Amino acid sequence: MKETLDLPSQLDGSLWLYRRSGVPRFMHRHDELELNLVLSGTGTYLLRGRSYRLTEGSLVWLFPEQDHLLVNESPDYSMWIGVFRPHLVQQVCQAIAAHPLCAAAPQESFCRTLAFPQRERLERLFTELSAHYDNSPLYNLGLAFALALAWRLYLEAEQQPYGTWMPPSVQKALRLLRDEETLTLSALAKQCYQSPSHLSRLFHKYVGMSLADYRNQQRLHRFRRLCLAYPHRELLDLALEAGFGSYAQFHRVFVREMGLSPRQYRKNIEEGALEVVQAGRETARK
Repeated sequence: MKETLDLPSQLDGSLWLYRRSGVPRFMHRHDELELNLVLSGTGTYLLRGRSYRLTEGSLVWLFPEQDHLLVNESPDYSMWIGVFRPHLVQQVCQAIAAHPLCAAAPQESFCRTLAFPQRERLERLFTELSAHYDNSPLYNLGLAFALALAWRLYLEAEQQPYGTWMPPSVQKALRLLRDEETLTLSALAKQCYQSPSHLSRLFHKYVGMSLADYRNQQRLHRFRRLCLAYPHRELLDLALEAGFGSYAQFHRVFVREMGLSPRQYRKNIEEGALEVVQAGRETARK
């Protein structure tokens, strides 16, 4: 799914600190080049039929035509996220001969682990640059330098294994779960030419979370979008449209994953609660 990031027109990109929020997401891509610098915790990226294990110090590049999804984040997971508009990427690539960054969907892996001094150097730079967000000329110059420095430090880091290849049945299951929210496990397994139990085992092994948990996260993501788009529709209607089988199932999953009831969530939206607004911005960015 291609998304449009919520970036101010006067900026060439953006940097922000992300902490695990429990907010579910879809597999997605966007026109901007993206980098992630993991500060703490662990997670898994699903990308081009492979899964990549992220740990402290991981520096990941995500390209415009690469669908990607972050899953299985540990409670302490945090990272810097940087996104850069195509014209800025072109300028930096020409200036420092960083031509791989101009690719749309390279086949090779772009995930390495930085040593602590290099990671700390980037973290300090990102923190300082974020303080100048309201000064667009200075911020844009800083973004160009941050992109160039991150690429240089990435090249100096040791190469990582090329991710874990996911079997075709798991890749197909991910595509089907993205596009057809009402599929039962039996129907999903049949389309993937596996038994339900074997597909469930494969999915957990290669994705890092159970098929049921992944499916519920996707349903919650759909519900949140529907809730924002249709503020006056009944919660039950939205839950069923998002793919849940009953309100009881939906309520149980929602409280467990989001930490509040669906009605309180809707009330927070109506009252403009800060954390809900931030979650909405996070979804727009990612």
